[in-house]
Amino acid sequence: MTGDFSALIVNRRFAARYTIPMHQRVPVLHIAEPERWAVLMSPVRIEIAEMMRCLGPSTVAEIARSLDRPADTLYRHLDLLEQAGFVVTVGTRKQGRHAHRVLDLTADDFAPGFTSAGGAARNDAIVTMAESATRAAFVAVRDSAAAGRLHWDEASANLAVRYELGWLTPERVAEARGLVARLKQIMDESKRSRQGTLYLAVAVLAPVTRKNKPRRGASRRQSSPASARHADPPRAGSPALAADALPRLNPA
Repeated sequence: MTGDFSALIVNRRFAARYTIPMHQRVPVLHIAEPERWAVLMSPVRIEIAEMMRCLGPSTVAEIARSLDRPADTLYRHLDLLEQAGFVVTVGTRKQGRHAHRVLDLTADDFAPGFTSAGGAARNDAIVTMAESATRAAFVAVRDSAAAGRLHWDEASANLAVRYELGWLTPERVAEARGLVARLKQIMDESKRSRQGTLYLAVAVLAPVTRKNKPRRGASRRQSSPASARHADPPRAGSPALAADALPRLNPA
């Protein structure tokens, strides 16, 4: 859920399964209210929405089966998503003597559309988004590891984890964001084909802000020529340290 481009509306083949008109999703819905975005960014609700992007119009039972979750644990989350405008009831589906609600997303994708005036609420929503994404990645890796499904050998590797620090110009930031957009495009295309194994991809690019405060008296010592000769060496992240002096976290 993010995106600077829209995916095609998919899953038209699911329309034949229901006696209701096919709901037409808008390509991308930009959410201007941080509080509304926070509703979607719950770890469970973002998982529900992503699965609904793959499934098309579905009953609660079908969503629960795809997520391997009990259906009765999803009703509250689906109601909240519907109240916030992310999910809509598009009809009913009869199974035996019972009629089940059929749900669909209001858009094929959702993206934050906050303005600079969002303030603390905007920042909280963005932090929640990153926290939910990284938590989902941790759970996926943990559960796959417990099931013995992770492979590191070159011939059958099915996992990629990288941690990188680097100094980026605005141009390189834009380049990195383009790579994230390409990753999203690959994942969106997989939703249409539904071939292979279900994967989760999470990408985070953010500026690093150091919280360390200068030691008391540091400015006085640095102003003295004598103290300058005995000053501590610069730390990684200091402008005085050249980028090529840092060790590589992922050596080739």
